[in-house]
Order: sequence, then C-alpha cells, then structure tokens
Amino acid sequence: MRVHPARPGDPGRIGPYRLIGRLGSGGMGTVHAALDPGGRRVAVKVVHAVQAGDEEFRARFKREVEVSRRATGPCLVALLAADLGAAVPWLGVVMLLST
Repeated sequence: MRVHPARPGDPGRIGPYRLIGRLGSGGMGTVHAALDPGGRRVAVKVVHAVQAGDEEFRARFKREVEVSRRATGPCLVALLAADLGAAVPWLGVVMLLST
C-alpha cells in the first residue's frame, strides 16, 4: 500500500493519530496513513465534509462503525477507534502492510 504525500489543507492529527500521508480517496471519504501514540501504523478514514452534514449519511456511517466493532476474524482489519460525533466523523483501523 503506497502512502502519498499529504495535500494542502489535510489535518495534522485526527483523534489520537498523527497523519503521515494519504492512502486514497473515494465517494465516502479520504483514507489517511497515520501513526498511533505508540508508533503503530494505522489507517484513518475521514468522511467528506459535505457528507458530514447529511444525517442519513451519518446514520449509514454509524452502522458501518457498529458492524466493524462486532466483526472479528483473521481476514478483517481491527477497528481501533471512531468519533461519530465529530464535526467530520472518522474511524481508525490497523493498517495492513504488504511486503
């Protein structure tokens, strides 16, 4: 997974995570590469600001987070944290590194 440079306007931190670049962007939001306080690489998904004001979208994102919290298994990424009440909601997961 290639980490691309941060873009102007990208935040330096989201929750407890220090952003180090971008992994990609899509219809729902942007996924940033970040480091947790212990230095572990994580991926932080941040919804697009325009969607953050849409209550229906927020409800779907909340369901995604709730399902991610319950789902476990060897082929699934672990949900570390999320802030559904943030002005721009986000979630953080363990970042899988390809070798």
